[in-house]
Amino acid sequence: MASVNINEQVQVETAEGIYIELQPAGIAVRTLAFSFDLLLRFAAFILIAIIGAFLGEFGTGLMLIVIFLLEWFYPILFEHYTGSTPGKKIFGLKVVYSNGLPLTLPGAMTRNLFRAIDFLPFGYLSGALSMLFTRRFQRIGDWVADTMVVYEPHTDTFNLSTTESQYQPPFLLTTQEQVAVIHFAERSEKLSASRASELADILKPALNTERDAKDCLKALANRYVGK
Repeated sequence: MASVNINEQVQVETAEGIYIELQPAGIAVRTLAFSFDLLLRFAAFILIAIIGAFLGEFGTGLMLIVIFLLEWFYPILFEHYTGSTPGKKIFGLKVVYSNGLPLTLPGAMTRNLFRAIDFLPFGYLSGALSMLFTRRFQRIGDWVADTMVVYEPHTDTFNLSTTESQYQPPFLLTTQEQVAVIHFAERSEKLSASRASELADILKPALNTERDAKDCLKALANRYVGK
């Protein structure tokens, strides 16, 4: 099951009942990615054309085969094996199914075979209009294959010193609140001890403990990052 937020993020529920948020890529960044891929394919064709010029009729046949492979198999193979073409990779985009699952070979083939429909009547006009009028920015090929192009999720890495302290909070924190605790724990190591304690003590009433608030927050941060 999927829903779209007002900020255009798509919230998807996985089979395990976990909600993940995906950010669909708009027409502008997808056009840039497509243009980059087009340049790569054009450069490859020029290289083959130069080689083919020395091979006579065989070279002509070779160039026709290369054009066919570049046009159809370039996006299919890249999207199947890596989830994105080099152009999409450069701009941090990835193709996934609408339920967030990785793209498979049938999905990659379907969405790219329908590029012929997206191209009509010229210059991918049908695909562009389809993207403009859908909240997930899906072209016709995406509709048919049930796929969408999203920004690759950014994975934060946290540098926290480990602590032996344990603290069980008497409440549940939201994801944003957990990230704030982790950021505080990171930042506190760059602050003076007195300043870190001063900031942590602001939350002492909410922590509902007589222990040092700074240690409690560090223990929480370690717990949230799995240390």
